[in-house]
Amino acid sequence: MNSAVPNIVWETAAPAGEAPVRPLGKLHASLRSYAGLDANDRECWAELTRHAASSNIFVHDWFMEAALASSDHAGEIELLVVASDDGRWLGVLPLLSEGSLGRWPVRTFSLWSATNQFLSTPLVLPQFADRFWEIALRHLDERRGGHGALYCRLLAANDAVDEALVARCMTEGRPFFLLRSYDRAAKVTIPSGDCGKQVSKKSRRKLESRLRNLSKRLAEEHGELEFSLHPDGQAPDPWIDAFLKLERTGWKGRAGSALACGDDTEALFRATISRGCEMGVANLATLKAGGTTIAMTSWFVTGRQGFGFKMAYDEAFSAFAPGQLLMQHIAELVEAQPELDFDTCSSPDSQNTKYLWPDRRELFDCVVGIGSPVRKLRLRLVMALRAAWHRKRSDGGGS
Repeated sequence: MNSAVPNIVWETAAPAGEAPVRPLGKLHASLRSYAGLDANDRECWAELTRHAASSNIFVHDWFMEAALASSDHAGEIELLVVASDDGRWLGVLPLLSEGSLGRWPVRTFSLWSATNQFLSTPLVLPQFADRFWEIALRHLDERRGGHGALYCRLLAANDAVDEALVARCMTEGRPFFLLRSYDRAAKVTIPSGDCGKQVSKKSRRKLESRLRNLSKRLAEEHGELEFSLHPDGQAPDPWIDAFLKLERTGWKGRAGSALACGDDTEALFRATISRGCEMGVANLATLKAGGTTIAMTSWFVTGRQGFGFKMAYDEAFSAFAPGQLLMQHIAELVEAQPELDFDTCSSPDSQNTKYLWPDRRELFDCVVGIGSPVRKLRLRLVMALRAAWHRKRSDGGGS
């Protein structure tokens, strides 16, 4: 069953010289298999990306296509699309159906993302975020299959789309459970809530002094330092090859977690960097000492939002903190652009980025109740049991 709402107007302004945009018409939701998308679906997805391009780059159509193409789950992924009756998409959720919520017996739709997609905020036109969630959640309520939960991870507390999900649940009295909140290094131009917490200026000055000393000693012992950006318009393949080789020589290679250790992760990296360079949104940097590459990194910028991606460094130079030295250059580039927000996408406990960036961006994982009233009640009971189990574990009474 499709959920529908009355006519609304596409509020995104038309480019100069073009005819005014037309009303969207009624909105409805549907689940589509990724494998079954046709050329028209892909064009609608691309159009949605163009209109919502300043949001989460990891869910842009081209990035998501690369992630799905390299995933073993591609055949299982369904896209929940909210669209107008003339076919235009307002938002899309990539969903994976699972038989349980972790160890708990609740059929669940998980908001899917690949290993190296570091933010899961869905691709939605921000001005329609509340309406999107209203229709999408109603559709999941009405869908047969016994699902009782929507599990979302890596959502951002300062993103309008993710804020709208929380607000919609509060408005409807829909079960909403915050599983975890955490933060990571960032530059936030307009703080919201706990986002944008300031990092101690004293700590930053102390780190900057340490890095100056390391940089000086590195140059004295190994030769002049050279920071370079990959030229626009130049094929990134040699840079990609060098990065994968550098990363695999380090601890990630020994642990089997380097990108080149898995066909899927290497394919995703190659595809997204190559496509990102074609589109002018990927940035690649290299730090050398005496002509030897000691660190490499990549990041994306779309609109006024930047996202860190992957970094590698030569462990032979670890005493000089090459990763931090390179990241210091990136932080300086970003801080020179006052209007640009930047999410480092680093792990919350990363010491390499902790004091190089002025702020922290808060993220959260959550569970939302879906389905019939009985299923929502069952989820409440399961989550109460889960909370009691975690309390028992934290008190030392569980295993």
